Amino acid sequence: MALVIGGGIQAAMSYGQAVRLTQQLQQLEARVVASKVEGFMGNIARVLESISRMPWGAGDLRESARVVELNTLLRLAPAVSDVSWQDENRVEQVFVSRIQPDRFSPQRSKSKFSLIREPSTRAQIVSAPQLVDGLDYSAVMAVRDSQGRGGTTLATVNLRFVSSVVENLRFGNTGLSYIVDTTGNVIAHPNIAIAMRQNREAHRTTGAAPTSRETSTGLSPLGLVIKQDKVLSSVLIGDTGWRVVVEQDASEVLTPVYAALLQTVLLLGIVLLLALFAGRILSDRIVKPIEVLDREVSRLARGDLTSRATESGTDEISKLARTFNSMSSQLQSYTISLEQKVSEKTAQLELANRHKSEFLANMSHELRTPLNAV
Repeated sequence: MALVIGGGIQAAMSYGQAVRLTQQLQQLEARVVASKVEGFMGNIARVLESISRMPWGAGDLRESARVVELNTLLRLAPAVSDVSWQDENRVEQVFVSRIQPDRFSPQRSKSKFSLIREPSTRAQIVSAPQLVDGLDYSAVMAVRDSQGRGGTTLATVNLRFVSSVVENLRFGNTGLSYIVDTTGNVIAHPNIAIAMRQNREAHRTTGAAPTSRETSTGLSPLGLVIKQDKVLSSVLIGDTGWRVVVEQDASEVLTPVYAALLQTVLLLGIVLLLALFAGRILSDRIVKPIEVLDREVSRLARGDLTSRATESGTDEISKLARTFNSMSSQLQSYTISLEQKVSEKTAQLELANRHKSEFLANMSHELRTPLNAV
């Protein structure tokens, strides 16, 4: 029983260790994707920051040159669909775009994005991702000027280009990676149709977007999650609040885990069989000789002085059997000797009684003869 319990504990520990190794592997894979996405977004951020640090309005660097720099940003960063500059009063002064007409007159921003954080002198995502034209998700990256009047440069980043980053990273035969935002919407996926379907299903079943503690895929930020036939793991992407999710078929990920568990169970079974075999051998070598010795002792206790135990080997039980046999032989010899002496004494007493009877008979005869004469 102790062996079975110990083996069960060992099997559970082996299974737990294999799951932890699987989680570490998926976490590593997710970190690789997150670093790729951070690098991709970092390239855009560096160009934005370089524009914001230029001394606008000083010397020969006039505000009109900002249009050239913003167009340069569009050329250097294909993921940026449009970029604008707002003054310190958040009035849009310049707007350049790939698909919309450029604007160079002061006006209120027509952006559909609502900012979730205030821009700083470090370029960062400041809006929640939104679906644009029902096709792609986009988000706004902004940076406040460190020189000049303190305006803000805002770039709309098309996350379809982020999807192109994650779709080139595959894990195993069935593994893929995608990105979810803080509300759980899939905002970048190798297959945009799958992303749209997942988001629709999540909104249909919950009536609203999932909370930040649970994505539309049912993923918790605690790490490895096994859901239905999928194994999921996630890692945060910088300070965006977005998460990279690595997803693989459970059959592929858990096959090594189950193989390790099966190996442990097989080893446990082999050890158990060996233990049973060893127990049988020990039973034959220890228990059975003791049972034979006990049976012979019982015979001796009932008066059978011919009982003898089997002597074989040099172990303690054999020594005990030899001691018992010696004792039994001595007791038998003593009993036989005593019986012989009793027989001899009995014979002598019988002979003395016979002589006494003969003597008394003779004396009686001798005495009766004179008395008869008288």
